[in-house]
Amino acid sequence: MSDESTNTIPGPVSRSGSGSWAAACAVVVCGKSVAEFLQGYLTCDTADLTADTPRAMALCNVQGRVVACGWALMLNDHLQHDTGQAIALIVHASLASRVREFLKPYLMFSKCTFDESPYDVQVVCSNAAAFPIKKITIAPAADSESADRQDQSQTCQQLLVAAGFVFLEEPVSERFLPQVLGLDVFDAIDFNKGCYLGQEIIARSQFRGTFKRKLQLNFWHTQPPLVGSKWSPAGTVIAVSAAGQLLAVVPV
Repeated sequence: MSDESTNTIPGPVSRSGSGSWAAACAVVVCGKSVAEFLQGYLTCDTADLTADTPRAMALCNVQGRVVACGWALMLNDHLQHDTGQAIALIVHASLASRVREFLKPYLMFSKCTFDESPYDVQVVCSNAAAFPIKKITIAPAADSESADRQDQSQTCQQLLVAAGFVFLEEPVSERFLPQVLGLDVFDAIDFNKGCYLGQEIIARSQFRGTFKRKLQLNFWHTQPPLVGSKWSPAGTVIAVSAAGQLLAVVPV
């Protein structure tokens, strides 16, 4: 991740935090074969999912463009015990409906369903280690204890942007390959697993092609740019933090 600016970041970067993450949403998929079902649609290996460690992942369309990205998390203590396994896809709140809409036609041919219950995403984050998101859990949104937790959305965004991890938002959905967004750096793509939607294009680009665009860390001044807006000279703003940093896809 390169940086073309030497100016001071206009604002402090939060060091750590724990609480609710309002900018994130949990799309919960349930079923006795949910890991096998999602294996055909996520870039990570769902056979390796655990309840202890969120796994970076992306959901891509047939052209290999990222619909949404974030984390997959196995839920061992899911409330609906009669549904078998449950996996939570932690995605940006602006894309939660899109993820459900995208997966819904494929669910018709599986024995899996969505859990439509609202959940509160809870997070523990810190920049003391290599990656800022240390733990993600979900709880029923009606839980009064979770409702009282401080929202850590700004802290999470600042730390993720500084680390170079894209938490994709709606304006830039289905526009970029996962490698262009730098998701391969965070092991969000398993190149050894079986086929999944978009896998052929993603793999061919990785092993036989060259990328004409890349993700880059930059700074904004005065006014934060909008996600999806142009970044000079021919780039696109992907993520913005209140600390004055942004991630943009730019020509190589």
